[in-house]
Amino acid sequence: MRRLRCFGAPPGAARCAGCPGAGWWWWARCAPSSSSASRSFANLVAPYPPDEQNFDLIESPPGARRRSFGTDRFGRDVLSRVIHGSRISLYVAAVSIGASRC
Repeated sequence: MRRLRCFGAPPGAARCAGCPGAGWWWWARCAPSSSSASRSFANLVAPYPPDEQNFDLIESPPGARRRSFGTDRFGRDVLSRVIHGSRISLYVAAVSIGASRC
């Protein structure tokens, strides 16, 4: 039987890749819940309104003036638009999963 090495274990460790000590299990369990929480509370999490235009920052690069993802052609914050847009993706996923269970 071939034994796989853990990603978070030192070389020569005898644990399998799916063991709880692998190091990546924490991310695998927390990422979906944190992303769905940010989608649910998008108005509280987003740093700026998604439709607010700032003509001084048109097409600014990421990191310019506290804009993590930068701005688009109309000066809107891209991070805020991604957070608010993910709410629609979550809704579509929930509806399609619910419809497939019927």
